[in-house]
Amino acid sequence: MSLTDFDATDCWFEELGLITNGFSKENYIGKFQFGRVYRGVYVNRAVVVKIWEDEGTNYKVLPGDNARRYWEEYQLLNSYGKRGLVTLRGGWCKALQRYGMEAHPSMVESEGWCHYHGRFARVYKLDALDTLYSLIPEDSFTWSHRIKAALGLANFLEFMHIPAPDPPHLPFLICNLDAAHVIIDKDYNPAVYDYSMISGGSSLTDRRNILNQHVKGRYGYIDPNPVYQGSWSEKSDVFAYGVILLGLITKRVYSEHDRLTRSPFIYDWAWAQHDAWNSDIWGFLSSKFSLVHQSLQVDPLFKRGDGVKLTKLAMQCVNFDPHKRPTMRRVVSSLKKMHIVENNEELVGVHRLVDLDDAYEKRAELYDVYGGGGGGGGDDDDDLSGKHGDVRAYSRADLRLFTSDFSEENLIGRFQFGKVYRGKIGKQDVTVKIWEDNKNYLVFEGDNERRLWDELSVLQLPELVAHPYLVKLMGYCFEAECLGIVYNLKPLDTVKNLIQKDALTWLQMIKILLGLGCLLKFLHRDNPPYLPFVVDNVDVGHIMLDEDYNPVLYDLSMLVGGVIPHRSDNGRPFLLGIYGYRDPEISCQREPPHDVFAFGTIILNLTAKKLYTDGDKITVDNEDVYSFGDGSLWEPIFWQWALEAYKSKLVESGHDWSICSLVHQTLEGAPGFYPEDGPELTKLAMDCLLHGPSTRPTMEEAVDRLCGLRVVQDHARALGVKQMLQWS
Repeated sequence: MSLTDFDATDCWFEELGLITNGFSKENYIGKFQFGRVYRGVYVNRAVVVKIWEDEGTNYKVLPGDNARRYWEEYQLLNSYGKRGLVTLRGGWCKALQRYGMEAHPSMVESEGWCHYHGRFARVYKLDALDTLYSLIPEDSFTWSHRIKAALGLANFLEFMHIPAPDPPHLPFLICNLDAAHVIIDKDYNPAVYDYSMISGGSSLTDRRNILNQHVKGRYGYIDPNPVYQGSWSEKSDVFAYGVILLGLITKRVYSEHDRLTRSPFIYDWAWAQHDAWNSDIWGFLSSKFSLVHQSLQVDPLFKRGDGVKLTKLAMQCVNFDPHKRPTMRRVVSSLKKMHIVENNEELVGVHRLVDLDDAYEKRAELYDVYGGGGGGGGDDDDDLSGKHGDVRAYSRADLRLFTSDFSEENLIGRFQFGKVYRGKIGKQDVTVKIWEDNKNYLVFEGDNERRLWDELSVLQLPELVAHPYLVKLMGYCFEAECLGIVYNLKPLDTVKNLIQKDALTWLQMIKILLGLGCLLKFLHRDNPPYLPFVVDNVDVGHIMLDEDYNPVLYDLSMLVGGVIPHRSDNGRPFLLGIYGYRDPEISCQREPPHDVFAFGTIILNLTAKKLYTDGDKITVDNEDVYSFGDGSLWEPIFWQWALEAYKSKLVESGHDWSICSLVHQTLEGAPGFYPEDGPELTKLAMDCLLHGPSTRPTMEEAVDRLCGLRVVQDHARALGVKQMLQWS
C-alpha cells in the first residue's frame, strides 16, 4: 500500500510501526513541539515519520488542536510544497511560477500521511542525520557544517517571508521555529520539518493577531517583547533564527532541564556577555566581540572576522525591539559576505540557495506593512486571556448538561449545518450551536471541523471580539461525536421564527435591518492587505435577537475574507450560500455583492412577511431550477415572486417607483410607519436583488439609504442609531 494512499479508512498505525521498526529506540530522532519523530525506511528509501501526540508534551493540547495542525500542514505541503508546485494548486504556487521558482530545498517533501481515530502522522522523504538540536553541541558538527545550516535555513525563511505580488497572499510565518524542528540530512543540508503553527499564505488562516493563543511558540525561542504580546510578524521568526544562530556558534541549546530549572535563555546569556564586554573600561576585552566557542575557532576554515560578523548578526536578530531586527533578506546578504562563504561556495551549499531577487522586484508595495511588528512574549504558562477571557474546551456531556440533553424545549431551530439551542451554565443564559451532517448541503470529511476552527479564529480577532452584532465566544466542543460552540448570548429567538410567528413590530424590523446593515458594512470595509469579509450565508435563520431585539449574527460557517482565505482551489465542488438567499449571479469568488443580495431578500422577508420555505424547494418546477455547479440547485421562486410583484406594482403606478411598495398591508398602520418609507425600502430591496452584482448598492450605500428613512430620522434614539453607526 502506498503511503500516499493513507487515510482514515485504510491507514493503520501498525504500518508506520513497520516503517520505523516498531518505533525502535535506534530510530528515535527526538521530540518536536507536539510529538515525536523517527527515522524509517519505506520501499528502500530513507524517510522520517512524525507523529502528533495529545499527551506527554510541555504544551497545552486542547481538543481539535492537533487535527487542525495536521490539516494545515497537509494543505501547506500538498498545495505549496514540491508536488503542489508541479500541479500549481494555489495562488502562491502560480506566483512562484511567474518568478521561475521551484519549492525550496529546505522544505520537506511529503511522502505520505495518516489520520486514523484521532491520531495523526506524516511521512517525509528525508535521509536524516539528526536534528540541529542534537548536533549543535557535537564536536563532529564542524564550522563549515554550521555555516551551511545557518545559510540554508536563512534562505528558507527569506523564501517563506516573501508574499506573492497579488493580494491577499501573506508571508508565511513559521511561528515555532527552533533547533529541534530542523533536521540535518546526511549531506548536512537543513530541512524544516514541522509547520504545526504555520500562519499566512493564501489558503491558511492568518493567526498572527488572534486572541487567547494558548501556545505561542517554543520555549527559549519565543519573542520576549511584551509590547507585541499575542501577535506574530516575520520579526518573530527572525528572533527564533537569531537564537538558533547563537546556538550554532556557541554550541548551546535550550534544553528541557534548562526550562525546569529556569536557566537563562540563550539570548539572555548572550546579552549578558555583550553587556559585560561593553562595560570593559580597562580594555581587557578590547578585541571585537565574538561568542564563537573556542573549540570552533581551531577549525581550519574559521576566520576571526567571520566569528565577529556572525555574533553581531545574531545579536541583531535577538534585539528586544522588533523594528531593529534585520529582515531575513538582510541576514542572507550578510551571511553571503562571510569569508568562508565567498571562498567555499560548494562546501557551504550556496548552489542550493533560491535566488529571490526577482521576487523582491515584483513585491507589491502593499506588503511593506509587514516590515515591523513583533511576536508573542513570555512562557506558554502565562495567561493570555486578557480582558476577553479564555476560550473553554467543553465536552459533549457539558453541552448536554447546558441544554437539558438537547431537549426539544431548548431547540431554537436549525442553521445551515446543524441546530442551535438555548442553554444555561449555572445562572448564565447561553446559546449552544451543534454542527451535524446535513443532507441538504455538501459536507465532506473535515468540512465542519474547518468551519468550527475558522469561526473560533474570527470570533477572537481584536477588531471583531467586541462588535455588538456578532456573537461572543465562550467555548467549544471538539469530539468525534460532537462539534459545537457556546456563545455568551441570551437568545430571544431567530428572526426567521419571529417572522413566522408574526411577532415583530415595524420599529423592530427597522432596528434589525439597520443593525444587520451596519454589521455587513463593517465586514465589507477595505482592510488591506486582506480581502473584505464575506458572510456568504446570511439569512434570517442565522440572525438571533437578544432581549432588546438587537440582531446578532451567530453563524459564520461560510465566512471568508480577512484572516480566512477563499478556499476555492481545494478540488471540491464549491458551495455557495443558503437556499433562497443565494446570489443567482454565480461566482466561485465570494464577494460582498453576494451578501447584498441576501440582505435584499431579508428586507422583503421582514417587510413583505414572506419567507422562502421548504415547500418552495419541494414544489419547484424542473424548468425553474438552475444548477450551481456544485451538484446543488438554486430555486428562483422567491426571486421571481419579488420581480413579478414589483413589476406589477410598477405597471399599476405608471412606472412611478416612489409609490410602489411591497410592504405587507398589516404593517401600514403600525406605529412609526410612514407611507413614503414603504416604496423606499422596497426600491432598496429590489436594487439589492439586481441581476448584475456590480449594479447593486454597496452595504455602505444601503445603510445610508436606511438612515434616510423618515422612521429612522424620527425614532433614532429608540432605534439606537448612534450606536449602530459607531460600529459600522
